[in-house]
Amino acid sequence: MRELKFFIKPLKFSDIIFDSNVFSYCKNEKFTCPNYGHSWACPPASTSLEREFSHYKHFYLIGVKLNLDKYIKRLQKKFPKKKRERLINELYRKKILERELNNFIITFLEKKKEKHENFFILWAGSCDTCELEGKRCTYEENEPCRYPEKMKRGMTSAGINTVETVKRFGLNLNWKNEKYTYRFGLACFN
Repeated sequence: MRELKFFIKPLKFSDIIFDSNVFSYCKNEKFTCPNYGHSWACPPASTSLEREFSHYKHFYLIGVKLNLDKYIKRLQKKFPKKKRERLINELYRKKILERELNNFIITFLEKKKEKHENFFILWAGSCDTCELEGKRCTYEENEPCRYPEKMKRGMTSAGINTVETVKRFGLNLNWKNEKYTYRFGLACFN
């Protein structure tokens, strides 16, 4: 998609804002994330990874910015009867942005992997490992995760305040912004 702009920002461990209050973004009196209580990679099963991350030496914030106006205009030329709201809903429901960023992260990882012994990736969005194999997460059945080595955790589920972390790089996220939308991941290497 030509409306996408990817970026990689090196950062220090001290640039990452860990905050246990972010778990309340997943479930509160006004909102409950559809993944809350349904995945090993999300709260309440997930916990902060601050201690684990403190052992890594190199960190990269990896993100994508989508120009929604240009994206919608291009799609409306192709599908003139579809309204803006429907096209935006499809973008989120089909996890298009998450998949684009995760593919970018995989490419980045392939370049970095040979130089680093250990790495940990926080992906965009929620874990879809089982879903991609036509299965459901085992969380609701109280069974252990089938693929703990392939589990995809996001920044929030690792206890990171994404909004405050990205502000340190001049990105002021406004979730009600109708012109741009963002997704982020984090790569950690030794």
